[in-house]
Amino acid sequence: MSIALDREQLRAITAILVALPEFGTARKRRRLVAAALAGTERGGVLLSRLDLEGSPRSVAGEVVLGLAEFGQVAYDREAIAVLLDHVRELVDEEDAAVLANVLRAHDGGPLAARSRPLDPTDEADWRGGGEVAGHLERILGENTLRDVRYLRRAARAAEAVVRLKVAGGERAGSVGTGFLVGDGLIMTNHHVVASPEEASVTEVAFHYELDEAGRPRAVVPATVVEGGAFATDAALDVTVFEIAGVGNGGIDGDSSSPVDGHVAGARAVPAPLILSGRRVRADERVAIVQHPGGHLKKISLQHNHVVFADARTVQYTTATEPGSSGAPVLDDELAVVAVHHSGGILSDPATAGKRIYCNGGTSARAIRAMLAETAPAIAARLAGA
Repeated sequence: MSIALDREQLRAITAILVALPEFGTARKRRRLVAAALAGTERGGVLLSRLDLEGSPRSVAGEVVLGLAEFGQVAYDREAIAVLLDHVRELVDEEDAAVLANVLRAHDGGPLAARSRPLDPTDEADWRGGGEVAGHLERILGENTLRDVRYLRRAARAAEAVVRLKVAGGERAGSVGTGFLVGDGLIMTNHHVVASPEEASVTEVAFHYELDEAGRPRAVVPATVVEGGAFATDAALDVTVFEIAGVGNGGIDGDSSSPVDGHVAGARAVPAPLILSGRRVRADERVAIVQHPGGHLKKISLQHNHVVFADARTVQYTTATEPGSSGAPVLDDELAVVAVHHSGGILSDPATAGKRIYCNGGTSARAIRAMLAETAPAIAARLAGA
C-alpha cells in the first residue's frame, strides 16, 4: 500500500534529509537508510532498489517518494514511517516536531505511529537515575536490533561449518575451517587445502562445538572422496573438494571414532550455505562462523563492520584467529559474501599505499565467477545454483 504525502509534507521531509550530515554522500545515505531499515523483514529488498547517487536534494526526494510508495517493510510498519522515526533521533527539536506532525497527520491511518512518539518539548533532564514519563527507549547510534529469527537461522547456518585438519604430508597437523556449499562439496582456502593429495589426507569434522548446555557435541567425521570433485585457485585463495555421504543418508564416516577427544556418533544433514552473488558495501555488518586456532566452533558477532569491498576483496573488522582460514563471512541474511583468508596489517585497496589493521577474504561473487568459468560441473552443484 502506497502512502500519499502532500506537497508540503514532501518538501519538509526532503529539506530535513538534505540538511543532515549523514545524507551528504551516497555512502552515508546508504548507511543512514540501512540503519533505519535494520531488522525489518523487507528492508534489504527496499535498500537494493534505491539509487542513492546524485545531489542530496534530488536523492532525498526520490528516497522519500520511494519509501512512501513501497508500503510495509515489516508487519504493521510502513517504510516511510520507519525512516521518519529513525531520522527524528538525529535532528534538533524543531525538525523532530515537524516529523512528528507528519506522523500525527496520518493518525489512525497507515502512517500512524505505533507507539507514543517522543515529545520534543519535554525538557526533562534524564541522567540514568530513573524513568522519564512518556519517553520510549531510543536507538543510540547504529540500530543493532534484529528479529530473533536471526538467532535460529544463524544456528542452522553454523551446522554447515566444519573443522579441517591436514593429517598427512608436508603440512600435517595444520588446521583450518571449511563449510558445506553444495551436495557433498566443502569450500575452504587454497592455503588450507592446496591439492587433491592434501584433500585426501584432510580430516573433516562436523559439530566440533559445544551444545546449549556447554557440553561437547558428538562430532561427525566425513570422508573425503578419493578422486572426487576438486577445484582450487591460488590467486583467490579458495579450494572446493568433495566429501561422501552428505544427503539422504546423513554424513558417512566412522561414527565410533573420536576426533581430538570428542566422541562421535551423531548423524546429521546440514543445509549447505549459499554463495551470494551481490557486491558487498562498506559499513555493512558481517559475521564469521569459524574454528579459531582449530578449536571449538565460534561465531563473531560484534565489532564486525566491512571497511572495504570491491568485486574481489572484502575487508572487515570481524575477529578471527589462525585456524579461521576458510570460514564463511556471512551477511545479515546468512548468505556467504566472502571466504575469510587472512588478517593483520593489510593493504587498503581504496588508498595508495595505505595499510590498515583488519581481516580480509575473497568475495563470494568472484569465487562464483571463477568456478563458472573453470569448474562448471562444480558450479552447477553449488547450493542455490
